[in-house]
Amino acid sequence: MDAATAPTEVGQPTRPTGVATPTPNTEDEEPGEPATKEAEQVSAEQQGTTRDSTRRPPSSLGFEIVIGTSVITGATLDAVVAERERQRRLLAFLYSTPAYAPTLELYGWTDVGPRLRELIRHDRWDDLAAVLPDEVLDTLVPSGTFDELPGLLHDRFTGLGQGIVVSPPPDGRHDEAFRSVVAALQAA
Repeated sequence: MDAATAPTEVGQPTRPTGVATPTPNTEDEEPGEPATKEAEQVSAEQQGTTRDSTRRPPSSLGFEIVIGTSVITGATLDAVVAERERQRRLLAFLYSTPAYAPTLELYGWTDVGPRLRELIRHDRWDDLAAVLPDEVLDTLVPSGTFDELPGLLHDRFTGLGQGIVVSPPPDGRHDEAFRSVVAALQAA
C-alpha cells in the first residue's frame, strides 16, 4: 500500500485519499520550507491546520481515521482467560519501559511502571505479570469470546473512526471462526 491509499473499513479494499505535498522552495531557503508566507498558509491549510493551529475534521481533509486495537479473544471463555494472561505478560513487559509511562499516568496508574522496572532491576521477569492489575487490562484491551467481540468493539469505538483493524488470534486454527467477527463488524 502506498502513502496515497488507506483501508476504508474491515476487509474492504483501499481507495485513494488526500495527501499533502510540500511547497517548492527557492535556492536560498531551507529544503521543504514554503517559498512565501502565502505558500506557508496554503501548505498549513493542506495539512489541516492554519498558522493558529486550528484543526479541521478528518473527513474534510479527505481521509478517514482507522482505529487499531489489541483484543483479548478466543472461541471459549477458557481460551479468553488464557489469552488474557498471555497479554498480561506482554503488556507488563511493555509498560515496564518509560515510553509507556504517559499511558499509565493518564489513567492514574503512576506506581505501576516504577514497580515493573524495579522487578526488572532485580532480574525478576517472571513476576512482572503479577504487578499488572485486571483494571489495566479491562481499561485498555477489549476482551470477550468471538461471539461477544463485535458488540464490544462496536460499543467501545463507534463514533471514533470510520474503520477498525483487529489482528486475528495467533492460532490459525481459529481463522474461520474469526471470519464471523469480521463479518459482524462489516455489517455493523
